[in-house]
Amino acid sequence: MVLLDRHTRAQKVRAAPRGRNGRRSLPYLIAALAGAVLLVGLGAPILHHRSVYWSQVNVVFLAPRSASYPNSLATPTSSAIIMAGVVAEIADGGRGGSQVVSDSVNLVDEGIVHGYQVRLPNDGGQWAINFDVPTLDVQAVGTSPAEVQATMARGLREIDRITWTLQHDAGAASVNMITTQQSPRVVPVYEATSSRVRALGALSLLGAAWCAGIAALVRRSRRDSVMPPDPAGNPFGPR
Repeated sequence: MVLLDRHTRAQKVRAAPRGRNGRRSLPYLIAALAGAVLLVGLGAPILHHRSVYWSQVNVVFLAPRSASYPNSLATPTSSAIIMAGVVAEIADGGRGGSQVVSDSVNLVDEGIVHGYQVRLPNDGGQWAINFDVPTLDVQAVGTSPAEVQATMARGLREIDRITWTLQHDAGAASVNMITTQQSPRVVPVYEATSSRVRALGALSLLGAAWCAGIAALVRRSRRDSVMPPDPAGNPFGPR
C-alpha cells in the first residue's frame, strides 16, 4: 500500500507541473526578450556610427631677425613663448586648452567630433608646468575630411589674426613683430580608428552571458517545481 501511494504521487508530480512550469518560465522569457531588445538598441548606434576625421599641425612662433640674431630659430625664445601662450588663450576661447596626460591624446580621444583646439604644450610632469617651446598644438576634428580642413584653416587664420593684432595694438613695428610658421605646410587629415568590431564583440559576449543566466534560472525553477518538499522536512524530497 505504501509503494502504491508513492507510485501514485510520483505520477502526479510528473504530470502536474507542466502548466505551472510554463507560468513560472514566463517572467524569464520576458526578461530574455527585454535583454535582446536592449542589446539591439545598444548595437544599432554602433552600426550606424559615422566616421570621424581629425588633423594636427604645429604653429611655431618666430622671434624677429636682427643683426645679432639673424636666425629666427636660434633666437632666444622667452618672448615668443609668452606670445604663444597669450594667443592660445585667446584663440581657444579663454579655455586655455585642456591639459592632457600625453601629447598623443587628440580631440577624438576626448570625445569631441566638431571644432578645433589650440593649446601650448606642457613639457612638465604631474607636479610641475613647463612651457619651454614657442609652439602651439592645433587640432581640428569633424565628420568629413573637407570639414576638418575648413575648420583647421579657420583656426590657423584666427591664430595669425590674434598674433598680428596684439603686436599692432601695442605699437610694434612690422620689422620687430613675432611671426608664425605652420608645420607641416600641408594639413594632414586622418580617419579615427574605429572600435566598432570590439564594441559588437563585447555586446555579443554580454548577450551570451545574459541568455546563459536566464537559462540557468529557468532550469533551476523547473527542478524546484518538480521536486516538492518532503513533509518530514527532508530538503531533497520524499524518500
